[in-house]
Amino acid sequence: MTLTIQLQTMLSMLAMGACLGASLDTYSKLTRHPHSFSWVVAVRDFLFWCCLALIVFYVLFLSNMGELRFYVFCALLCGYAAYRALLQRIFNYLLDRLIALIVSIVRFAKKSLYYVIVKPIKWILYLFLSFCMMIVTIVWKICLILFMIIWRPLEWLMRPINRIIGGTKLWKRLQPFFMKIKEVVRSVWKKKDKR
Repeated sequence: MTLTIQLQTMLSMLAMGACLGASLDTYSKLTRHPHSFSWVVAVRDFLFWCCLALIVFYVLFLSNMGELRFYVFCALLCGYAAYRALLQRIFNYLLDRLIALIVSIVRFAKKSLYYVIVKPIKWILYLFLSFCMMIVTIVWKICLILFMIIWRPLEWLMRPINRIIGGTKLWKRLQPFFMKIKEVVRSVWKKKDKR
């Protein structure tokens, strides 16, 4: 291995150590760790570390064909320590600002979608339902008026028939039915008048 490749490997591993520290800070900001043990968290952490190891090994493979030497681990450790000492505060500040910016953009997009799409659809549905209820109310009123127009002459006609066949079984069977209809119509009519 030539000196140029060794220097390239050292610099790339220093950069990967700094990236490792930045990745850890980003991961800890974006995830919540419960106080008790959770298999989901354990699997997620394991996958995170596997991805980091694969990325480091890929960079190492690009720089020196994947040869592991002691100075590779030293360079990773030095890069991580340099990140912690020099760049951690700046990176965390920028990361917090970036997260706040993304959250505000997402909130703005949600509110915009609500006021541009959801609210007009709700308003149109409300208008449609109001129109349907108005039509149903008008039809119901017309039916009630027609029923009262038909019921009054029938009631007048039934009075003499009631006097004539008042004691018969047929009228005794039909009378509760007609009285029920009359009560329903009167109760509905009273409710509509109150409104």
